[in-house]
Amino acid sequence: RYQFVSHFPAPAVSIQDAVRICVQLALENSKVLKIKAVELDTHGHFPIIENFVEAIEDLPLITGDYVFLSNQVLEDIPKVVHVEDAKLLTQKNCHFIIISALCGELNELVLTQTSKSLVERGYLVVRINNSSGKINLKIPDDFKMVADLPIENTDEIILLLQCRGSKKFSLEPTVVEISGSDKEFTWLIQLKQSVNNKTPTVVYAYNEKLNGLIGLVNCLRKEPDGQLITCFFINDKSAPAFNINAPFYAAQYALGLAVNVYQNGKWGSYRHLLLNSDIQIAPRKNHVYGNVLQRGDLSSLRWFEGPLKPEDCDIKIAYSSVNFRDIMLATGRLAVELYGDSRLDQSCVLGFEYSGIHMKTGHRIMSMVVKGGVGSYVEKPSRLIWDVPDNWSLKDAATVPVVYITVYYAFFMISDIRKGKSILIHAGTGGIGLAAIRVALAYNLEVFTTCSTSQKKQFLLETFPQLKENHIGNSRDTSFERMIIRETEGKGVDFVLNSLSEDKLLASVRCLGITGHFLEIGKFDMANDTKLGMSCFLKEIKFNAVLADRLLIASD
Repeated sequence: RYQFVSHFPAPAVSIQDAVRICVQLALENSKVLKIKAVELDTHGHFPIIENFVEAIEDLPLITGDYVFLSNQVLEDIPKVVHVEDAKLLTQKNCHFIIISALCGELNELVLTQTSKSLVERGYLVVRINNSSGKINLKIPDDFKMVADLPIENTDEIILLLQCRGSKKFSLEPTVVEISGSDKEFTWLIQLKQSVNNKTPTVVYAYNEKLNGLIGLVNCLRKEPDGQLITCFFINDKSAPAFNINAPFYAAQYALGLAVNVYQNGKWGSYRHLLLNSDIQIAPRKNHVYGNVLQRGDLSSLRWFEGPLKPEDCDIKIAYSSVNFRDIMLATGRLAVELYGDSRLDQSCVLGFEYSGIHMKTGHRIMSMVVKGGVGSYVEKPSRLIWDVPDNWSLKDAATVPVVYITVYYAFFMISDIRKGKSILIHAGTGGIGLAAIRVALAYNLEVFTTCSTSQKKQFLLETFPQLKENHIGNSRDTSFERMIIRETEGKGVDFVLNSLSEDKLLASVRCLGITGHFLEIGKFDMANDTKLGMSCFLKEIKFNAVLADRLLIASD
C-alpha cells in the first residue's frame, strides 16, 4: 500500500514497515544501487537485519550487503547475512548501522566508530526503549534525527539518524512553485534555468492535488547535480503560506531531505508499505495480464489489471506459454518498442500463444496473438486458431502453435525443403528445434543440429534414433562450423534454421553450401542491425527472416 507516514512521530507501525520506511527514505536521498547494512549484536535482543534484507530485496535493481557483528552462532539468521565476530571499525562504506540504546544511552566509543564506518550522509538506526530511553537520549552533534518510528505492540522505538556530512549549500535556494493554474508552464523555464545554473533549488506545490511534483523531483535527482533539488508538497490547508525563510519551513529544509510532505498537521513522506495480512484476496474475474515491473529482472513478473472487459471478449485463456521472445523482451534484450507505439501498448507485450475456451462456441482452442497472450482474456481470436484434439490437454496445446507454425512457415512457405537435401537446425532441444527436427526427418532430410550440454545431446539421440551422433554440435561456440565442413566434405548444407546470434550467426552463414537457403528466426541481430557482409552471397545463397508473428497481421 502507498500511504502518507508522518516522521515526528510516526504512527505505531510494524517492525517490517519501520525498516521499509528507513530504507526508502535513504534511497530517496541518495543515488545508490547497492546498500550495505551492518547490525551490532545486542545480547538478549532480537536482530532486525533480516527485515533490512526483506525491504531491500523487494526493490527493483537494488542489491544489498548485509553483516551481523556477533560472537555467537545464530541459526535463524538469513543465509545472505554474513555473521562476523569483529569490531565495527572493520566495516567501511556502510549506508546503515543498526545499534541499540535500550537503557537510553549511546556508547561514545561505538558512536566514534560509527562516524568512521558510515558513508557520507549515512544513517544510524537506533533502537531504544519507549518508557525512558527517548527522554534521556542525547543525539550526537554530528547526527540529525530524520524519523521517530514507534513499533506497534512493543515499548520499542526506532530512531533514524543521519550523519550531517561535510557538504553544505551556502547559496540562497531558488524557489519554484508548481501551480495548476499556470497553463503556460512558466515554472518549467524557471526550473530549467536553476538546474542549469547548478544552484540549490526548492520546488513546491501548495494544496495542488494533481501536480506530479514528487515523481518529477525523484527523476531530476537521478540526473547530475540532482542532489541540489528539494521538493515541498504542502497538502494541508492549515499550513502557512510557503516561505522557505519562515521558521516553519526553514527548520524542515535544514534536515536536508529530498522530499518533504506536510499533511494532517505533520511533516512526513509517502511510502510503500506491506499490505495488511488480514486483507481478503478475492479471485480475479476481470482482465489481467503479466509483465515485469523492471525490465531485466525476471523475478519482478507480476499480474496487472488490464483494459479489456470480459463481456466483450471471445476467448478465455486457460494456459499461456512463455517463449524465447518473451524472455528477450522481459530481460531487455529486445525492445518493447517493436510491439507497440505507446507506453500503454508496450506494457502488455508478453505472450505469443495460448490455449483456452471460445466462449461463444464452447470449443477448446489453441491460437496465437501478436502480444498480450500472458493474460486472462483475448478480445478477438486471430486467424491462426485451431480446435484442440480430444486427446490433448489444454496445457499441452498451449505449447504447439508457435513452434509448428514457425517451422511450417519456414519450410513450406518461405523455402521448399525436399528429400535428399541437408539442413542445420540450431538449438535442437528447444521447442522450434524439436519441431523442426521432427518435420525434417519426416521429409527424409539429412539433419545436423546443435545443443549446449551432453545431457541434451543424449536426449536428442534417444528422442530421434535417426540422428547421428557426429551430426550434433555445440551451440555455445562456433565449433559446429568445423563439424559441418567435416561431415559434408566441405560442401556445406542446403538449409540453415538459425536462432543463434552474433559470431555464431556468421559461422552459421558460412555453413551454407552453393545456393543454400538461410532461415533466420532470431530477432536479436536484426534488432541490433548486425552487419552480415556481402561476400557470403558469392555462393548465390538466399537469406530470409522468418517472423511468424507477421502472419497474424499479414493480408490474405
